[in-house]
Amino acid sequence: MMATLLGIAGCRSPERESNSAAEVGLGEAPDPVVPANPIPMAPPRLWLFETETDTAEPAEFTGYGGKWSIDRRYPSPRYYQSLCHEPSQTSVSSPYEVEKGRQRKGDIAIADGAYFANVDLSAYVALSALTPGASAGLAFSVRAGDDLYLGRISADDQRAELLRIRPRATATIASGSFDLGAGQWHLLRVRAFGGEVELFIDDVSVARGSTEVIPTGMVGLWVSGSTAACFDEVAAAPR
Repeated sequence: MMATLLGIAGCRSPERESNSAAEVGLGEAPDPVVPANPIPMAPPRLWLFETETDTAEPAEFTGYGGKWSIDRRYPSPRYYQSLCHEPSQTSVSSPYEVEKGRQRKGDIAIADGAYFANVDLSAYVALSALTPGASAGLAFSVRAGDDLYLGRISADDQRAELLRIRPRATATIASGSFDLGAGQWHLLRVRAFGGEVELFIDDVSVARGSTEVIPTGMVGLWVSGSTAACFDEVAAAPR
């Protein structure tokens, strides 16, 4: 399923104002870290943003980098508003450190308290423009800002990719090409079980690969580059 997103690049009305950490680039917020103690697995979750109002970020997500906000000007295929991310100058030109000597090149919004081992994760995603380096997708098994797995769509060569991001290194698990349009909504879905992971776009499998056994971690939404992106109908369930 695909729909068109018009004028997404703004992602917030000029008259809207907020003084929260999320609206000033989140330089003050620490990066997410999974607790060392045993973690109870989350039940199936569905995040819709219809009841949210003019807040810096939705009640059940925490943003790290850029500006995360609800905006009803940018409806998703089935709802009147969505969660939008607008990159900050800091997050685009100089990725901030998560620890000394380590950097995170993308901005992320983590679903609070949603820990999964094997997971089925999906969301509608749209990029405002196909600028070089622009990408957006679904993060899973997130253990820190630079330690996660990612299924994303990328403006570079219109690629769909499954990535393993580690401190100081990124490895491609699998990739494929598809027809990506600026401002178009795409349904992304990642299915991970054990060491097998697969990425679907609009219900079509575009990348599939194997890796080490994927550890328990958080799930979230991920954006990189200088292009705004929006998300809606985020769903996660254990497999």
